[in-house]
Amino acid sequence: MMSDMSASSGDELLEHTAREQLASGVAAPDAFVKLLFAGVGPAEAAVAVCVAAGSPRADAQRRLEAFEGLWDAIEPGEEAEAADVLAVHGYFEPDATLSKDQQEIAARLRVVLTTIEGVPGGYAVTLWKDLRTGRLKNAFLQMESLGSVRWKENKAFWIAMCQAGEAFTDDDVGLGAARRRCRERAVDL
Repeated sequence: MMSDMSASSGDELLEHTAREQLASGVAAPDAFVKLLFAGVGPAEAAVAVCVAAGSPRADAQRRLEAFEGLWDAIEPGEEAEAADVLAVHGYFEPDATLSKDQQEIAARLRVVLTTIEGVPGGYAVTLWKDLRTGRLKNAFLQMESLGSVRWKENKAFWIAMCQAGEAFTDDDVGLGAARRRCRERAVDL
C-alpha cells in the first residue's frame, strides 16, 4: 500500500512540474522533452504533460495506448520527434466538452464519414483530433476540401455534408462559402 501512495505522489509531482512548465509558456511537446531529459520515462512524461494540459489521468492513459511501441523506436536525440508525433495526433489536448448544438454537429460529421470508404492517413489524424477537441468548423472545412478532390461524384457524401453544414449557426464567411459549395455539388450530381 505504501508503494501505491508513493507512486501516486510521484505522478502528482510530475504533473505539478509539467503544469508549471505549461503555465510559464512552454509548449506541451517541449515540456514532454524536458521531462525526458530530466530522466522521466516516456510514458510517465507523456501522461504527466497530458494531465497538466487538462485531460483526466484515465483519458491520458487510454489515449497513450495508441502509441504503444513508439518508445522502443526512440533513439537518443529523437525525443523532439517523439513529442511531435504525440502533438500532431493531439495527444496532449483534452477532449472537448461539447454543447448540445456541438454534439449535433459532431454527430452529423460522423454520419458524413460513413458515406466514404476511407480518409487518407494525414487527414484522418487531423479530422479525429478536430472532432475530439471540438474544432468542428475545421473538421467540416477539411472534409469539404478533401471531398472536392476525392469524393466529387459521391452524392451521399454531399447530402450528408449539407446536413452537417446546416447544423452550424455561425455566419463565418469561409463556412458559408463551404456550405454553398456543398449544396451546389449535391444538386449537380
